[in-house]
Amino acid sequence: MKRCATGLAVLLLAATTVLSPSTGVPDSLSSLEPTEAGQILAARLRSLAPAEESRFRGVLNVRRGQTKIIPLTLRITIEAPVWKAIYETSGSENAPAEKLIVVHGTNRPNEYLYAKAAKPGEPPGAPRRLAGMEAAIAFGGSDFWLIDFGLEFLHWPRQRLLQTEMRKGRVCHVLESTHPRPAPGDYGRVISWVDKESGGIILAEGYDHGNKLLKEFSIGKVTKVEGQWQLEEMEIRNVQSKSRTRLEFDFDRAR
Repeated sequence: MKRCATGLAVLLLAATTVLSPSTGVPDSLSSLEPTEAGQILAARLRSLAPAEESRFRGVLNVRRGQTKIIPLTLRITIEAPVWKAIYETSGSENAPAEKLIVVHGTNRPNEYLYAKAAKPGEPPGAPRRLAGMEAAIAFGGSDFWLIDFGLEFLHWPRQRLLQTEMRKGRVCHVLESTHPRPAPGDYGRVISWVDKESGGIILAEGYDHGNKLLKEFSIGKVTKVEGQWQLEEMEIRNVQSKSRTRLEFDFDRAR
């Protein structure tokens, strides 16, 4: 059955996994001091983990003047105490194959293992290990950076709950994540809207080091199927380069 990205409703990147059913975000956050509430909310989002291993096929649909379709596979593996999201592009005559492994774990920073083939038609070489903003690298020629797939902004030290408001017809907590020392061209601040009921991010805005809007991340309709939240569409738009990428999957789960 054709569907678009499920999972972490938490937006990017790992946002294509199937997670343990969420209990939503507690109302008590609104009564706390903004920084304390923000730290609690970010920690909760970082702690989400897949309920089971899975495999998906899909595409990165890149619109930058012309449309480019990049075949993609995603595997989710659980290797306690960590879990891994493994993204691979098969490459084409004009684009080398790429492979990204995002290693997630509660109370630990993300690890990014990234490899790119030397030229089209060859497999990716040995992966190199990247940490934090070192992984602000475009994946597959798309508008997604490696750090987007790891929701890296949730690991930044400065987290603050700004307010509660309606977005996309949902009641959301608004979380501000700020990087203390952003490099030119990187994210310096991310604002995300966390759905109180599902506990997932449904919208986010990434600002550059000069606090100018750089990217917008959004998901489409969110539905609950057999106790799990699923996304029907996920897109990232680079407002500065005027390009956009839609992440789409056929969920043919490996058993």
